[in-house]
Parts: sequence; structure tokens; C-alpha cells
Amino acid sequence: MMKSFLMLGQSNMAGRGDFGEVEEIKNPLCKMLRNGRWQPMSEPINPDRQIWGKFHSGVGLAASFADEYAKHFNEKVGLIPCADGGTSIS
Repeated sequence: MMKSFLMLGQSNMAGRGDFGEVEEIKNPLCKMLRNGRWQPMSEPINPDRQIWGKFHSGVGLAASFADEYAKHFNEKVGLIPCADGGTSIS
């Protein structure tokens, strides 16, 4: 069984951090939903923008959350990206 989490929000949840600024998180208990299939977790988890450029998809808080949750509870974690950066709160 896997605990699944919707990653909702704006750019902070979508992830805008630059690749390589933090160490990549690899945990076999952590998956992400991409193209309708569960895949091993890797950045960017929420590809709502292009990968390179001024406003780009990048590193966010989802991977560190999933990693810590999986370690603490010893459970599989599934991340479902739904964030959309640059949208209004309303």
C-alpha cells in the first residue's frame, strides 16, 4: 500500500530551485505520478514550466517531504503533482 499526496499550490510547491544546488534525493520508497504512471521520484516532480529558462520547473520541497515521510513511517509514498506557478490564490 502507498500513501499518496497531492502537491497543490503555486510556484513554491511547483518547485523553482536550480538543479545542482542541493543533493538529489533518491529513495526507492518514493514515487511520483507522471503521464499516468508511477515512476521513481526525480526532479522536477512538477514540470509545470519548461526545464531551462528564466521561469523554469526545478527543485522543490516535495522530494524532501516524501523522503522524510517514507523514512519516518517506513511506508511507500506517492507524489501527485498539481501545482501551477504564477496563478492567483483565488
